[in-house]
Amino acid sequence: MFFNRRDHIKIKMHKIIKMPFSIIVGAHSTNRAIGAKGKIPWKCRADMNFFKEMTTRVSDLTKMNAVVMGRKTFESLPAPLPNRLNVVLTTRNPATSSNVVIHNTFDDAITKLEQDPNIETIFVIGGENVYKQALNHPKCENIYLNEVHVVCDLSGSDAFFPNIDPNIYELVDTAIIESTVTSFVYRRSRSYSSSL
Repeated sequence: MFFNRRDHIKIKMHKIIKMPFSIIVGAHSTNRAIGAKGKIPWKCRADMNFFKEMTTRVSDLTKMNAVVMGRKTFESLPAPLPNRLNVVLTTRNPATSSNVVIHNTFDDAITKLEQDPNIETIFVIGGENVYKQALNHPKCENIYLNEVHVVCDLSGSDAFFPNIDPNIYELVDTAIIESTVTSFVYRRSRSYSSSL
């Protein structure tokens, strides 16, 4: 099933409200690369716009969304992501601001965010090790995977999005956002969830 970009985002935001947490990632279609030496090895406005709209949009304007990331991902940002609660997984204490909180473990972060009445939706945004933890976590419900088709130098790629287990997650939607990005939406299989 295919949607235009605006309809795609509206439909997905309606589906994820009140779900435990979701993964959102942009990976290159060639090798599933997500990073090279702490940076994204391509520039893709369509993917960045999709990420921003998905992670900032809320149905309740008194709330905000949370973005969960590892320390290296946080340090690769020019500044904390605005209009979102930035949750950094680290045992260190990086420079923080009012919209940044630190947690030592992934489980602790998810538990605390679920209890926060000011948070509407939780998104996991990387890097590779954090994605691995999220994919194997029983409270991960959705994966928003954008495959980027931009021509770029991938020779220095050193971080990759893990494979998605088809026994746990099923592909439920596909959308062509622009010629440079194809968006895939996976949802945790109901049959798998009921077997846990």
